[in-house]
Amino acid sequence: MLLPVEAENLFGQWCIADVDLALMINRLTLNGDAVPERLAAYARRQWQRHTVQLWVNQRRPPL
Repeated sequence: MLLPVEAENLFGQWCIADVDLALMINRLTLNGDAVPERLAAYARRQWQRHTVQLWVNQRRPPL
């Protein structure tokens, strides 16, 4: 598996690829697909990062 066991990040240090992967994992889980708990926990950790929350909570114009 690409994500080493007990790894906090993909490549040892956080990078934007961590958020990209977390986004893909979240899409799977939100659609009801089975995701190993280890990957779901990884995605939750990435999503809780302060900088990611700043991005997620930006005001955006209506679609």
